[in-house]
Amino acid sequence: MIFGKSTDTSGVTQVANLSDELQSVFDQAESKYKIVDIELFFVFRCLPEEYERKSTVRHVKKENVIYFDLVVSEDRYKTLSKSKQRYVLSHEFMLF
Repeated sequence: MIFGKSTDTSGVTQVANLSDELQSVFDQAESKYKIVDIELFFVFRCLPEEYERKSTVRHVKKENVIYFDLVVSEDRYKTLSKSKQRYVLSHEFMLF
C-alpha cells in the first residue's frame, strides 16, 4: 500500500502544516500493509466557502488509486488557533 498527500490552501491557515503531521502515520501504515496493492492519495483543501467545493472520493481503476479530496472551510479555519485547527481537522479527517 502506498500513501500520498497533497494540499491546496492559500496559506492563511495551518492546514498544509497540519497535514504534514500525518506523514509518520502514513509511513507506519505503508510498512504494515505492504502486501496491499493500492495507493491511497489524500488532498487536503482549505478553500473559501464561496468556491462551494465539496469533499469527494473516487477510485481510478486504471491507476489503482483511491483519491480522497477533503475540503474544509478557509473562512472557518482562519479564525481558529493552530491547536484548534488541528483538533477540528483531525475529526473531519477521521469522519471522512
